[in-house]
Amino acid sequence: EDIKKEIIEDYLEHFKQYNELLNFIVACRFTQDRKKSFLYLNAPSDWGKSFIMGIFKKLEAGLEIEYEDLMSGRATGLNALNVLESLALFLDEFTTFKKELKKLTHTIFIEEKFKSKIEVEVYAKILMSAEKSPSFSGTVEKQIANRVIMFNMYEDNQKTLPEREVFKK
Repeated sequence: EDIKKEIIEDYLEHFKQYNELLNFIVACRFTQDRKKSFLYLNAPSDWGKSFIMGIFKKLEAGLEIEYEDLMSGRATGLNALNVLESLALFLDEFTTFKKELKKLTHTIFIEEKFKSKIEVEVYAKILMSAEKSPSFSGTVEKQIANRVIMFNMYEDNQKTLPEREVFKK
């Protein structure tokens, strides 16, 4: 229990906005209008983006999705029930906020292999990247700025996760 407490305290020190992230995810689950249910996490390589995604996947509360496959209409390998039960969808290595992403507000269509296409509700969408997305550089399009909350982890100038003593230990 002491080790768990030390790990949690160190992680919360590393990711100061973690409680904000949790509040965002819960709010997205219970709001009727999920137009503003996108969060962009811009953080250096090895900062811990995959670590966060892993936590949610382990708890079966989050799924990683491949944006291109999802928007293509092809079978994605996603299970509609898993998507429905997920509190957050993670788009790792996010590059550009394409217009099709605006359609990912409330529902997505899932086509499981050998099954009919089904419409499934989605909640929080977490976009993650190490490089700054051109969609959020300079003048940000008003429609995008109105939809996306941004966490910029470059501003804190902190250690990466593998550099932290507790993580090493």
